[in-house]
Amino acid sequence: MRFRTGAWAWTVSTLLLSCRSPLTFIATPGPYDQVPPTWLADLASARLAFDRGDAHTALALVAPLSIEQQRVLPVRLFLQDIELTLLESEGRVGTLVAGTSAEARGILARYYEDQADAKAAAEGYVLAARLAPDGEAALALLAEADTIDPRCVWVHYGRAWWYFVLRRFKEARESLRTALRLDNGHLPSLRLTATIVAGAGESEDAARVLEVWLERTAENPLFAAVDRADALLDLAALEVLLDEPKKALKLLEQLDPRAVRDPARAEEVRAAAHEARGELTRALEAVSRASALRPGALLPLVQQAVLLQAAGDVEGERKSWQRLLELTEQAPPSDDPSAIDFEAALFSLQAHTRLARLARASPEP
Repeated sequence: MRFRTGAWAWTVSTLLLSCRSPLTFIATPGPYDQVPPTWLADLASARLAFDRGDAHTALALVAPLSIEQQRVLPVRLFLQDIELTLLESEGRVGTLVAGTSAEARGILARYYEDQADAKAAAEGYVLAARLAPDGEAALALLAEADTIDPRCVWVHYGRAWWYFVLRRFKEARESLRTALRLDNGHLPSLRLTATIVAGAGESEDAARVLEVWLERTAENPLFAAVDRADALLDLAALEVLLDEPKKALKLLEQLDPRAVRDPARAEEVRAAAHEARGELTRALEAVSRASALRPGALLPLVQQAVLLQAAGDVEGERKSWQRLLELTEQAPPSDDPSAIDFEAALFSLQAHTRLARLARASPEP
């Protein structure tokens, strides 16, 4: 879907203009992002241990570094992830105790907010904002950080992220532009830029930003394998939209199955790539795998129906559209009565339209 007018179009142009060269994004890291080279070996060992489920070893390696230089936020963020994992899985980390895994995040959030208030440092409030229970609380903490150091790129990135979550897109754009002015190669800001630009329908620009991000995080132990897998999957989806299905399939081959958060989405992208190449049998196989991985999902059924239509299987297509309508009717009501599930509404309309055409073309006896 493309949004090429109004604020979204301005979002694309201003974000990319603020990045002096969209294909290079020259990094100018400030004091919050200067990781000492002597730390990299320990950080790599910690990442390997953490990804293998050994959070205790990761904690022992990262905690001393975060004490040595407390302003280096990427390392402190890694430590937060380790602490949260231990608190959720074992109910304890350091002096903090959680009765249930559901309590863990709130307990850790309060700890970091207390630490921020006690020391009144920009990095402390950024860390507290990351764990805040909601966007308004996070923005209040980031305002404190901004008062202390308005040139901290993480303050503006954090604001952009939360504004985006809150769908306050104009403010998200402005905060992200500020972050990129401070550091044109700030990796979290680049990742968010790719997301926003892709949402504006600029697939080519989004793909180029993602390529830069993936290249620069390839050997960086401060970025998790699951986050890189998400980005690789996003890039593959963009290549399908750019009519480059062969590139998309090559990217999907690079995915580590152990790191993929959403295997069903990977199969959906694979199905779309095969469909674009005219490989209908392979596309249907991928759709079937996606449906098995996420039985209640609507997109695989839409893909299946479209593919069966292309294959000339009228009865199979009819059954797919009917199943989709059954699922949309069985969906539980939203917690927010004002919310509209536009995806379900769109797919339902598509199903009714196609079923009506099939009925006119071959009326049932």
